[in-house]
Amino acid sequence: MAFMGRPGFGRGRPGPRHSNRIPLPPEGEPGFLVFESMTPADVNEVAEIEEASFPTPYTPQIFRDELREGWPACWWVVRHDDGRGGRGPAPIVAYIGYYLQRDRAHIAKIATHPGWRRRRLGEWLLLNTLLVAREQGAAYVSLEVRESNTAAQRLYFKWGFVQLRRFRGYYEDTGEDGLILVFTGLADRRTASRLRQELAGVEIVPPAG
Repeated sequence: MAFMGRPGFGRGRPGPRHSNRIPLPPEGEPGFLVFESMTPADVNEVAEIEEASFPTPYTPQIFRDELREGWPACWWVVRHDDGRGGRGPAPIVAYIGYYLQRDRAHIAKIATHPGWRRRRLGEWLLLNTLLVAREQGAAYVSLEVRESNTAAQRLYFKWGFVQLRRFRGYYEDTGEDGLILVFTGLADRRTASRLRQELAGVEIVPPAG
């Protein structure tokens, strides 16, 4: 699963040092998944997923520059910790980046490692992101998605995004139209409660061990 926005939307403000984790079911890969802030040490690993996900990927330097500018709370990774206590941090299997401007969080990137796609990891990542953006003061979330990316659109529409407008020829690499989607009402406590309940109910289907 991979979606793309454009860089340079605006400068975000620091947010909470949030993290979340979910155990994996007994079948497949062991351990659990951890959602946490991206750090400069994660850049090379994230860039590999980026390269496998987008026709015009961010370079490692773009990620480094954004983290250095003070946006770590706006870039998040999901790690697969197998619980075996190996050397170094657990491998990254997904990531997301968004930019905050006043009460809007604009998602620029969300991508999953090829081996972990179609396993509901994207849903878990998205719901975590909506909740942490709310903690940072966002009342709504926006993003762009390719017209041909119907799988991404299904995911977003499932969780309450609606189409705001269409940009003709938005994606310069292919000339494809981009759909602008928004999720509103994020500041509503009932919305937050529903998202937390839904997040707790997501079951990740891991790859076979």
